Amino acid sequence: MKIRADRYAIASASTACPACAGWTHVVALVAPQRHERWSEQGWEPVAERASLFHVTELSASVARRLGSLSPWYRPATAGAQTSFTNHCEHCGQPLEDHDLHCEPGGAFQPSSLAEAQGISVWDIDETLNADASGFSHDPAF
Repeated sequence: MKIRADRYAIASASTACPACAGWTHVVALVAPQRHERWSEQGWEPVAERASLFHVTELSASVARRLGSLSPWYRPATAGAQTSFTNHCEHCGQPLEDHDLHCEPGGAFQPSSLAEAQGISVWDIDETLNADASGFSHDPAF
């Protein structure tokens, strides 16, 4: 699903790597309230924020900013699809977006206030253009 906005945020957290058990930094893109998504009817406004995952395309400026903030968020190929993926900063293994964004207690799916307080969010005043097949509306951070 294509997403666009005149600004965006980057969320940052840490999680244990399932491959090496080391703690690693992870990031996520957050589309702001009133972003737009593409549908068969054209661009439609979306009222709530959305955390994006399974990101297959990013505008060059967003990819550069993410690369400078987190070199561990980079393209990875799984089967026939390439998507931007968090990688462990210690062992280099890719981390599953589903585990980070969809599982209770995942880095970007906090199940308590204490877990939510472990997430930092930076507002970026630049245009966001992305294609993501996963999104979580109104993330709890």
